[in-house]
Amino acid sequence: FEPQKLASNENPVPQAMGLWQKAKDFVVPNDVKHNCAAEYTKFRAWSLASSFLSCGMGYLMTAVYFDSLGAAFGGDGQKAAFAGVVTGTIQKAAQMGSYKLAKFGDADPKKAYLASSMISHLNSTVGLGLLAAAPGAHMPFYCANAVTSTVSSMLGSASSINVTNHLVPGAHKGEVGAKNANQDMIVSCFGMPIGLTLNYLCKSAGLNPAIVAACTLGPVAAFCSLQAVRALRMQPVDAKEL
Repeated sequence: FEPQKLASNENPVPQAMGLWQKAKDFVVPNDVKHNCAAEYTKFRAWSLASSFLSCGMGYLMTAVYFDSLGAAFGGDGQKAAFAGVVTGTIQKAAQMGSYKLAKFGDADPKKAYLASSMISHLNSTVGLGLLAAAPGAHMPFYCANAVTSTVSSMLGSASSINVTNHLVPGAHKGEVGAKNANQDMIVSCFGMPIGLTLNYLCKSAGLNPAIVAACTLGPVAAFCSLQAVRALRMQPVDAKEL
């Protein structure tokens, strides 16, 4: 530090960050324009909107899960525990068998990401509607869900790696990844009250909140995911390039 250079701004005194700048630095990657792809902001905005709605559905899905568990097994803890073992085993078997799907995440990350998102939204939407209307269908639904959710997870994991590399082509993946996680955390905190509010309003109006969520939040969340995928400027590769 050389005081005589202050006048020429060659060695300026660092300025303290204001509250707004600190908040912005918590969630916005440094120099997005140069460190990230052009569609990063648009993709993240639509993705976060989808996550926001999914968090609201998650609250209602938890409530429906426990209601259907009680309806299907009548409070028999042993049968409920055994059902959990069965669905868990199916999920593990599906996970071992679906590893070949990972190659689709490399060949066409955009399509694989879309498939993963749509399967996930379909699971939540169908689960809310079906278990709210027929809680006794707990066991067959969760056996099927164990397979579809595993397929969604496998496709999502494989494609997300390539999507991230596309959105952050340089050496800032760690920093962008950490701030993406901060964005997700904030969205999850604000998304949960959506489920609580919808639950209260629907019950006050004499409606089933799970079915209402399945008919409203589910389709809108899927639309947001579709828009996020449309924002990506990624092309599939052929076998030679792969």
